[in-house]
Amino acid sequence: MKSLKQFKAYAWKDKKRVLIRYTLFQLPETGIIIIILLILDRWINIPPWFVLSFTVLWILKDIIAFPFVWHAYIDPVADSRYPQVGEEGIVMEKCASRGYVVIQGEYWEAEPVEKGVCLNKGERVVVAGRKGLVLMIRAKEN
Repeated sequence: MKSLKQFKAYAWKDKKRVLIRYTLFQLPETGIIIIILLILDRWINIPPWFVLSFTVLWILKDIIAFPFVWHAYIDPVADSRYPQVGEEGIVMEKCASRGYVVIQGEYWEAEPVEKGVCLNKGERVVVAGRKGLVLMIRAKEN
């Protein structure tokens, strides 16, 4: 089971995406509960404090459940689309400021992590991160 500590390690935009998905998934259910409570209130005259308390407890249930289920809301396709940190590739076009590398048979635009470093064609590199669609690479240490 993935822990909340792992969730905190994700980039803010990925965390935001997970939180939005989780919230949007919980909204219809919460809305239905509120509607049911309001309908019951007309039939059996439920006190307003009960409706409010039950709604707050329902939302609290979702907040408490989040650390146990957040990993189900990660987009596995988005995580696997990009080469991961540590994957190896080969420089196909000289990378002075930017160039191209092949990683797992795909061409990727890349730039060296260290400014001013020139990576030559055919040199083996390792993915150190990414900026948007551009991979940040460094020379592979032998």
